Amino acid sequence: MKKSYYLEGGLYFDTTTQTIYEPKSYCEICGRRTLLTVHHFLKQQKCLRDLASKRIITPSTWTKEFINKFQKLFTLCLQCHYDVDFLSDEAFKEKYKIDRSIFVYSK
Repeated sequence: MKKSYYLEGGLYFDTTTQTIYEPKSYCEICGRRTLLTVHHFLKQQKCLRDLASKRIITPSTWTKEFINKFQKLFTLCLQCHYDVDFLSDEAFKEKYKIDRSIFVYSK
């Protein structure tokens, strides 16, 4: 299932959080204004998995409000989105001069 659906007027509907948002009109890494996409980053996802694995919380407690509280959306061009997903931390920092952990959890 897709995470976002385009609505009229440049707005998108996020199916994860059930919210409507307006993405930026430029890439938040390089500033490019074409071929843009939205990158979803659940800031506490690793923490939630750790808690669930220790049976402290159950997946049913991951409500829309909880996910909405911790989710961050970035507008990225396709090249930067690819780099966030596939470059190593060192290669990403060398190329963009910023820390990749802003966008993902490093393993």
